[in-house]
Amino acid sequence: MAVQTRVVSIFFIQLVLLAVSGPNRVDGAGLRTGYYDESCPDESCPGVVSCADILALAARDAVRLTGGSFWKAETGRRDGRISLSKEADENLPSSNFNIAQLKQNFASKGLTKKDLAVLSGAHTIGVASCFVITDRLYNFTGRGDTDPALDPTFASELKKKCKPGGGGPVLELDQGSSKISDAHFYKAVKQNRGLLVSDAALLNDHVTRAYVNRQSTSAAGATYEVVCSR
Repeated sequence: MAVQTRVVSIFFIQLVLLAVSGPNRVDGAGLRTGYYDESCPDESCPGVVSCADILALAARDAVRLTGGSFWKAETGRRDGRISLSKEADENLPSSNFNIAQLKQNFASKGLTKKDLAVLSGAHTIGVASCFVITDRLYNFTGRGDTDPALDPTFASELKKKCKPGGGGPVLELDQGSSKISDAHFYKAVKQNRGLLVSDAALLNDHVTRAYVNRQSTSAAGATYEVVCSR
């Protein structure tokens, strides 16, 4: 059970940071990560609330409020007392990363390809700005083309919303299910309807593709399997 707790914490750190970084950032809402290496028993530091604690609790509650699972979040951390939104930008992988870049980014933090597939499920909720996918729609290889990995019908739908200059409304990361924590994101990726380049990249490695395929068969509204290589 302790292993599962650590796994879920890793996953939802990513989830919360996605909500406060890049085009979706709320000024001053940054949360510092990288401080889950030690523990602070309640009897050693009662009443202590660090940024690490806030991160764990906020992630748990955000997921529960969007229909996901609930778990007991451990608190009492004495470190992680600095909150800097820039660290999300510096540490999160780019939405335009290909599978090789994603694997390298995750490996540098001690995470595996399986972890990459699971953590990408954070895109089950949230939104992104049109400029994030402008090149994917209008200039993927620098020749005025569209990413061939994107479903043509879906690409046409997106072009109606997003203009070549990046203007347009915010888009659901998980089209039609962006307010619910469920497995629908993986269904979309399998159908080549993942919004981001990094979403589509999950199909370009046998480990991440296998995870996408398995989760895409989940029943409608089902939460997905959160099991990493821990």
